[in-house]
Amino acid sequence: MVADDACADSAAGWAVAESAAHAATGRFGSRLRSVYALGSLAHGGFCPLVSDVDVAVVLTNLGDRDRAQIEALAAGVRQSGAQLAERLSLFWGTEDSIAERAPGGRFPALDRLDLIRHGTLIAGEDIRAALPEPSYEDLVTGTARFAIGMLTQADRRREIVDAQYTAALGPRPASKVALFPVRFLFTARTGLSGENQAAAGHYLAVTPDGPTAELARAGILWRTRWSRADRESAARLFQSGAVPLYQEFAAEYAGRLRGMDRARLAGDLSNWAAVLARR
Repeated sequence: MVADDACADSAAGWAVAESAAHAATGRFGSRLRSVYALGSLAHGGFCPLVSDVDVAVVLTNLGDRDRAQIEALAAGVRQSGAQLAERLSLFWGTEDSIAERAPGGRFPALDRLDLIRHGTLIAGEDIRAALPEPSYEDLVTGTARFAIGMLTQADRRREIVDAQYTAALGPRPASKVALFPVRFLFTARTGLSGENQAAAGHYLAVTPDGPTAELARAGILWRTRWSRADRESAARLFQSGAVPLYQEFAAEYAGRLRGMDRARLAGDLSNWAAVLARR
């Protein structure tokens, strides 16, 4: 495993987050309530080679044009040319929509938990104490829906089943493909948001040596280094470990979802895993 301080250089990430906060202030004015850093930038483990810059924008109210405004804000920052600016990922909503008391915005349950426990205030007022933590069922069902929505896309499926293709994409896609199911499993088994280092450590502690453990271990290493040798080994590791790792995730979630009387969602995951097995 890679030590946490191997990803200690987060200055460029913070600069992008500050730029997003400044842009949000200019765009939303008095309607802007808060801006937070989320994810690895906030809770640690930010790796410049691969990490996203996760930022939450909290508004006082939602309007019909807010989605377009958020997209324009993100595009403006990404096109600035600043280091890592293209990594910006925005979450947004109001206090009520984040807490799921009202519709609108973009704030999955896992990211709400991350906001409440680790969010770092960049601008405005801190609203975290007013937000209820998502339930365990919210986390599992939300993660399952996110996974189905993402993994059923043709490009995402190819990343899982085409080892040579994924290895050629480089460290950021490769590490994400390797660690997404590890993080999902960590959430199901602990009720926590899946920080990469903690999720991989937990998975490796309970998983016998084999293809899926090798892939999880390599996924952490790829967050801080990538060489020609890593690319070559990645193709081998994806070939042997990717499909079994995603099937493990799907089987565990399907079982937990059935226990929550979410048979349809469980069936969707099981059907996806069956198709994946046919490559």
